[in-house]
Amino acid sequence: QAHRPDGEGLGRAAAAAAREGFDDPQWWQALTARAMQLAPHLALHDASLVLNGMARARRTDRKLVEALLPRISSHLVYLTSAHLAMLASAIAKAEVHNAAFVAALTRELKARLMEFHSAMEITMVINASSKLRVTDEDLYRRFVTHVQNQMAHEAFHIRDVSVIVGALARVQCVDSATMTRFADCAVQTLPEATALELA
Repeated sequence: QAHRPDGEGLGRAAAAAAREGFDDPQWWQALTARAMQLAPHLALHDASLVLNGMARARRTDRKLVEALLPRISSHLVYLTSAHLAMLASAIAKAEVHNAAFVAALTRELKARLMEFHSAMEITMVINASSKLRVTDEDLYRRFVTHVQNQMAHEAFHIRDVSVIVGALARVQCVDSATMTRFADCAVQTLPEATALELA
């Protein structure tokens, strides 16, 4: 069992390895191979940890993502907002564009947008949506309203604001009033900004 982890063990291992910056190619290959074996039965929260760990470690595997997508698409409703954000982000990073998944994700985000509270989750899910080519204008309008409401309760780091504005620009959904509101919020964290984020 130690050598052949189950889904839960796999998810924990991937998350820990990504967090520690563990970069052994053979280890990641073995993890990917094991995840492929377990793909038909991998619990979705474990799948989201595995894919997110791989994405963070820049070890994304398109074949694994494609193998998991059918189950992911039909089970999104069971995921927490955090796992949903992680999954969407990992799939976007893998550059896998699947119409059924995009439709399911759009539906799920519209139904559960208010569940995304933290700046990190909101940023991940908006950025992933834009990279996955979600084209639902109503969803992006609701994202903008939700972000503005959340900014009233939580300080968004300029890193998050920068990513959100970039994502909205990618889908051509940023008006000047929104930009002004986001800029006002970003000013509060300017001392922490890097040159790239200010560009």
